[in-house]
Amino acid sequence: MRVITLSTKEGKTRYMLLDHNNEPVQPVLQYLKFKDNRGASRNTLRSFSYHLKLFFELA
Repeated sequence: MRVITLSTKEGKTRYMLLDHNNEPVQPVLQYLKFKDNRGASRNTLRSFSYHLKLFFELA
């Protein structure tokens, strides 16, 4: 698993968790999108991404 950083056309930074097959982990993707729409900061989204990565690796 790995966290990748993406840049949008508007210059905003987004984070995505990919599994071992380089597919997005859907529950994490949906949660990060929800938090982003609610106005969470970039640092918060990055932190959630890495903590959820650890959670899914140990689960």
